[in-house]
Amino acid sequence: MRVEFARLRGQVTDDWAAAEAQFHRVQSLGPFADSPGAAALGALALHHVYVAIESLIERCTRMFEGGVPSGPGSHRELLEGAARDVPGVRPPLLSRDAVVMLRDFLAFRHFLHHAYTSDLDPRRLEALRAAIPALHTQLRADIAHLDARLAELAG
Repeated sequence: MRVEFARLRGQVTDDWAAAEAQFHRVQSLGPFADSPGAAALGALALHHVYVAIESLIERCTRMFEGGVPSGPGSHRELLEGAARDVPGVRPPLLSRDAVVMLRDFLAFRHFLHHAYTSDLDPRRLEALRAAIPALHTQLRADIAHLDARLAELAG
């Protein structure tokens, strides 16, 4: 099991690095209302922030619980489950505060996957961008805590 936890720790580190790169990318872009191109780049970076975090949650859930939710609502169930303590199986993966903040990003991920006939709303993108600093700070703390736990398990 130690090897699996060491491998998971490396994967979590990689997912977190990908998320951080997207956090910085979102912050480096100009105002999303300036052009459709800026809005598209911003939407993609915001989407990638969430997907990297969801991938991290999915990897941990699969390792600790042996599988992940499936079917309608599975993305929300996976996210909400990340804040739960599963006695005898695993501690919470993320804080409740992080999960609450990530709900808007999950909703945006869903919108982006199904909105191929809709235009991007620069105000919605800017609202998500405004949430990035607090989300990044909270997730940084949560991932450090998770990493410490995985280091213990990896020996």
